[in-house]
Amino acid sequence: MRRSQPLRETEWTLRPADPAAGPRTIGVIDARVPGCVHDALIAAGIIDDPLRNANEAAARWVGETDWIYETRFTLDPSAADADRVELVCAGLDTVATVFIDDAEIGRAASAHVTHRFDLRGLASGEHALSVHFRGPLAAARAEERARGTRPVNGDWGPYAYLRKPACHFGWDWGPQLPTAGFWAAPVIETWSGARICHVRPLVRTATPEAATIDVHVDFAHATPADRRVEIRLTGPGDA
Repeated sequence: MRRSQPLRETEWTLRPADPAAGPRTIGVIDARVPGCVHDALIAAGIIDDPLRNANEAAARWVGETDWIYETRFTLDPSAADADRVELVCAGLDTVATVFIDDAEIGRAASAHVTHRFDLRGLASGEHALSVHFRGPLAAARAEERARGTRPVNGDWGPYAYLRKPACHFGWDWGPQLPTAGFWAAPVIETWSGARICHVRPLVRTATPEAATIDVHVDFAHATPADRRVEIRLTGPGDA
């Protein structure tokens, strides 16, 4: 059985890794998850809406700065009975290091894939979760120095070096607002035996009367065992 505990309802805070990184000293501010750094800074009155006037250029420092999101959560005692306990992050944007109680549990470098971090052995009770995001502009430039300069369309910086939505760095008509944060809330997930990771149906042939469909199912196994999969296809009118 799989149980999920979303962390979007917990109280999140945000702060720059360097309080003096911006035009003025910034302390700890409230944040929403899912959400991004720019939204939190606007809500706190630290930056003006970057879609208005010349505020886009004035907010460029945000993309150069490293940011730290923090919250606390309670791990239910029932987690000890599960084969697997994982912190599931489907929406880390983008270059991040994840800590539980100041101990690093993993890193991420893509906003386009789900990251799962093992929490087995974590005691029940309250814990601190901290996610440290590299400033996307700084991270992209570091990759450029390591890998060599490549052509970039426009003057939007070396965005191609990050597995991050390119539109954050600007477009023909879009603002240059490379941000950091979460496009989906982290989840504490417990499960035993096996879990289904992906289901990929592939239609081979189709007529009004019949169809041939291959269904590929990917599993993660906590314990080795043969698994039986039952697949039901339902058409219009429950046909």
